[in-house]
Amino acid sequence: MPLAEDEVTEYTDLYVQPERYDQALDALCARHLLVLTGSPGSGRTAAAVNLLAEALTLNCAAQGGYHRLLAHLSGLEAPG
Repeated sequence: MPLAEDEVTEYTDLYVQPERYDQALDALCARHLLVLTGSPGSGRTAAAVNLLAEALTLNCAAQGGYHRLLAHLSGLEAPG
């Protein structure tokens, strides 16, 4: 489901970039894919929204594509 602008603003207004945020952004721009892991409440959704918003602003999507879509993936299982 796409995020409305006010939802994006909720995640981006007071966001503090964690360590290695720039490397994650570079990876997203280069590969057009990034997997964020962490326990519940660790800030994955906020990080995802901010990384995607910044990638779109930097126009990293010009060579590929990104979607403003966040899905609840709790039903996925780890390989193995």
